[in-house]
Amino acid sequence: MTAPMYVVAEHHEQVDFLILADSFMDAWSAKGIQPFAARVVAFLQTLGMAVAIVYQPGACWQSGDYLRMLEYYAPRYPRAKAVMTISMG
Repeated sequence: MTAPMYVVAEHHEQVDFLILADSFMDAWSAKGIQPFAARVVAFLQTLGMAVAIVYQPGACWQSGDYLRMLEYYAPRYPRAKAVMTISMG
């Protein structure tokens, strides 16, 4: 059974930059004030980029989790110009 996927940050429907991640929500900033994901989104928005971060707990390259995330979310954000994956474990 595949773990559920979540969109943890989204600017609006017309996303420029799609980020696929595993334990992104568990990473806190050095100051411990807000999740790292929120800081990344805030920074990209200052550059004028609309962003969505898709998070799946325990996502693994070998089991195809990132490919499933891409297949599921890419059609929902057809204007995305870039996709980045973050694997923290």
